[in-house]
Amino acid sequence: MKYNCDLIKDLLLLYQDKATSDFSSNVVEDHLNKCNECYRFYHEVKKATEIHFKTPPKTDNVGGYQSLAKRLNRAKWYWRLCIGLLLGCIISLSLMYADGNRFDPMSAAHAGNVLDENSRLLAAVPMGKERILYIYDDDGLYRDINVVYHFPFWKYNYKWPNRYIADRNLGVQLITKGSYANSINKSLYIIFAVAVNDGRVAYIELGKEGKLQRQNVDSPITVFFWDETGNWDGTSTWNGMIKDSELRGTAYASDGTVLYNLTHESNEQNPIKWIPVD
Repeated sequence: MKYNCDLIKDLLLLYQDKATSDFSSNVVEDHLNKCNECYRFYHEVKKATEIHFKTPPKTDNVGGYQSLAKRLNRAKWYWRLCIGLLLGCIISLSLMYADGNRFDPMSAAHAGNVLDENSRLLAAVPMGKERILYIYDDDGLYRDINVVYHFPFWKYNYKWPNRYIADRNLGVQLITKGSYANSINKSLYIIFAVAVNDGRVAYIELGKEGKLQRQNVDSPITVFFWDETGNWDGTSTWNGMIKDSELRGTAYASDGTVLYNLTHESNEQNPIKWIPVD
């Protein structure tokens, strides 16, 4: 009996695996001996299946395990180092925070525990990029808080800030005075702040000869600022007298009438005063 090629090809895999009956095996072999096409197809299938199911050579995995163990050991020390550095950073930041360092200047101003929720900010005076002077009304005291920038922190600069008793009975009061240096660009600054309680005062002139500034009074305090330094307000002697003072000041009404003049009295507590003009 003659069998067609498609039937023989369907039996080839079974024949190769010796899963055909004797009769079927004889039929396949007889056909392969007579059909060149099926004979070539059979050997191609046989070659392909031998390559596919070829058993891979055995390898020794001891070296691979040792290499893996070394990598894991290195990773363990790496993570230990990272955790140690992280803990070191946390401890350092905690110590800096306890010492008054903050990432923003306003928080640094409050880090000295001098101010509280009742303290009222009157002015913020920037001096270059590394220093800010905050002036507060703190329950009957005028306080100036100086904060300084040291990368990457702002820090409260003084353990005890300058403070002046707020005397509401005074029409005009000098509440802040000081000279400051900026270490980044070597700039020098002079600052005076004046509190005005007399509603008639419209503007103030303050400074030394040739350096007078005129400021309108439109807030509780008026700040005067110069990019230089010096002892404009003079020095106190042993008996409270002021000498060598270059500071001059006049408070005016809106029509130009002089209401107050800055004077230097023999008073150790507050030698510089604004005296009303009769």
